[in-house]
This record gives sequence, structure tokens and C-alpha cells, in this order.
Amino acid sequence: NNDTKKKKKKDQFEFCKVCKLNHDQGRHHNYFPNHTKSLSSFISRFQSKLSDLRFFLNNPSLLRPDHASRNRLWCVFCDSDIGEVGSSFACNAINHLASVDHLKNLKDFLWKYGSGKDCVDSFRISEADLAKVCRTSLKFLPQFTKRLKEMCILEHLLLGLMQPKEIH
Repeated sequence: NNDTKKKKKKDQFEFCKVCKLNHDQGRHHNYFPNHTKSLSSFISRFQSKLSDLRFFLNNPSLLRPDHASRNRLWCVFCDSDIGEVGSSFACNAINHLASVDHLKNLKDFLWKYGSGKDCVDSFRISEADLAKVCRTSLKFLPQFTKRLKEMCILEHLLLGLMQPKEIH
């Protein structure tokens, strides 16, 4: 009965989101050269997005409201889209990458698709980094608020919703 169960499981097709193909190889698929090559490419693409985001950890800057819809991150480990609409400092993505759910999904992904557990920290934001971002963002909040007000006034002027004499 146990042999039947193993054979049945091996014969079932599953989708590899790294390779973007269906296979019936089970865990052996992870050792195929095409999978390891695809996994390396998959991970490096996400790492480049994370390096852009990590810039905000040390250099908090205001996201322009008109660009907020373009400031998004697709988390390949959680299969979720993290947008920054309504966020001023890329907070949604940073909070997501520091979350317990992200860590769980990240570990599951690495186990399922064959990457080592030793790289977990390179795909998440630590609680210490999150606390640092929060402190830094609060420190710069008055500057960001002033800059946001200036940007809104400029936008209103450009759209003709406000006259220059109305600026206080």
C-alpha cells in the first residue's frame, strides 16, 4: 500500500512556478539543470527589486503621490502584490517583508523549490531594520510633510486649480 502511495504521488503533475511548467518528477525536478538555472534567475530578479527597496532603509524619501500606483512589489514568495498607494515611504513593502507571514511563505518556497535556508535573511527585512526605518521616517516626517504640501500646491498650480496669489 505504501508503494502504491509513492507511485501515485510521483505520477501526479504539479506546477513549478520557477520553471513555469508542469511536471511529474516530484522533488527530483529541483535537481534538474534547467530548474537550478531558472531558480537562480528567479531569485536574482527578486534580489534586484529588493536592493531597490533596501535603498529606502537607509535613505527614506517621499514617494510622489502621482507615482504611487507604479511603486509596487510583487512578492514571489507570497504571491501577493504590495502597492504603495496611500504610503509615503515604501512602508507597505517594507512592512510586508518584515512580516511573520512573509517569513513563513519564504521558508516554504525555499524548501519546495530547492534553495538553501541560509539565504532566508537576504529576502526579508529584519525587525531591527524595520524599527530603524520607523525611527528614521518619524525623524524626517516634518520635512516630508512640508515637501508633500509643496508638491500638492505645485500640482494644483499646474492643473489650474489654484492661483499663485492663493498660496500662503
